[in-house]
Amino acid sequence: FRSTNGELRAVAYPTPHNIGTNDIVTRAQFSDFELVWEWKASVGGNSGVMYRCTEQNSAATLSGPEYQLLDDTNSNYTGLPANQKMGAIYALFSPTTNKVLVPTGEWNQCRLLVQSNHVEHWLNGRRLISYEINSPAWTNALAAYTNYGNIPGFGQARSGYIAFQGHGEDSWFRNIKVRRLPPQ
Repeated sequence: FRSTNGELRAVAYPTPHNIGTNDIVTRAQFSDFELVWEWKASVGGNSGVMYRCTEQNSAATLSGPEYQLLDDTNSNYTGLPANQKMGAIYALFSPTTNKVLVPTGEWNQCRLLVQSNHVEHWLNGRRLISYEINSPAWTNALAAYTNYGNIPGFGQARSGYIAFQGHGEDSWFRNIKVRRLPPQ
């Protein structure tokens, strides 16, 4: 990551890349919160925001759910299922069909609401997903995606870190604001 003019830039990995994770993680942990930010990508950009992450595993993606950030229009990842596209809970839940993306290289408005087990993903003023951690749908989604289903405690932390992912392609974050919410 690099910081310029109030923007965080996840810089593309050199080719070939084998440098491990490239995430920025909050110092504080959050339980119930609202997070808003702006995100844009280079052509084919891929990133994410993981939440309620713990230190139990070597990478944030192995402990907390991910708000998927992806340039769906020009994705380098052809044939992705809907639950791995922009706004999804990565590999678990697909966003609704009312998703509105701005053109590649322009800023998307993102919002994440986490209260107790209730989670919502918003994009450009529209709610894309609303789900409950530990619901039957959650349990079934974890079982269907064995990468997470095989990780003890995945997504179970009541409090955790927020991580902004450097995935390997250029992407930018700005106007990041987090607000703690009262417990429900």
